[in-house]
Amino acid sequence: NEYKSYLRMSSGENGGNTLLKKCQIENLKNHVYKSSGTTVLDPYMQVYWRKLVEFVPLWVAPNMITLLGLIINITTSLLLVYYCPDGRSKAPSEVYIACGIGLFIYQSLDAIDGKHARRTGGREREGQRERERKMKNRKN
Repeated sequence: NEYKSYLRMSSGENGGNTLLKKCQIENLKNHVYKSSGTTVLDPYMQVYWRKLVEFVPLWVAPNMITLLGLIINITTSLLLVYYCPDGRSKAPSEVYIACGIGLFIYQSLDAIDGKHARRTGGREREGQRERERKMKNRKN
């Protein structure tokens, strides 16, 4: 496994340079990701996202929602790069507005893809199981 060989190399085994201390390596091996935390806006945004996901047809794959958000985000970013290639010049105000709207749409789509997956009971659950299986294998 690539991860374990990196950890072996990092810990100085086989003559590798020590990049991490042993306690840091142990912490990495035992790390479990937990999504948590809420903001002041979360209760209001949850209402918005629950309503928004109802507009998505059931035949749309959750990954397509994510991909659409990514395409919108990349498009608005490229628009900004087009008008400000050096990062210092000023773009028309419409470009900044488009970037803000694009970012909001991206975040909204990113928030509803999981809700849509649970709503449709699609293959997204299989993907979650696969991620959990990989995390268990990393621990071993």
